[in-house]
Amino acid sequence: MEQAAAQAGKDRKKAVVAYRNLGAIAGLADPKRALEAYEKALALDPDDMESLLGAGEIQNDYGDLSAALKSYKDSLAIRERLAAFRSRQRSLAARCCNKLWPDRPCAQAVRHYGRGAQRLLERPGDDGAPDADFAG
Repeated sequence: MEQAAAQAGKDRKKAVVAYRNLGAIAGLADPKRALEAYEKALALDPDDMESLLGAGEIQNDYGDLSAALKSYKDSLAIRERLAAFRSRQRSLAARCCNKLWPDRPCAQAVRHYGRGAQRLLERPGDDGAPDADFAG
């Protein structure tokens, strides 16, 4: 049962990407078809930022300003949730770094350099020490 659910999730993600790509390609010649593809992607994943912005651009170009504005506002809400998530992610990475390597300024690196510094946690050396790239 869990495998079926996992496969369904993967299939859904693939379908979202396929519809999004169709929207981008169709947008070059057939904006109506592109908008339909973006809407199908959004029906599967309402938080798909690329489809949301693609749909909003087409809506704006064709004068459906209320729909374009809704797409814009929805994208802002998603961005705010992602920003909060990233902030929590950096905070957790900093706390983990401090526990793993208390003699290194990991927390400051994570706060200031975000993703690059998080590699400390994702790719430690064989001995549990940070990679040479990040050793202070």
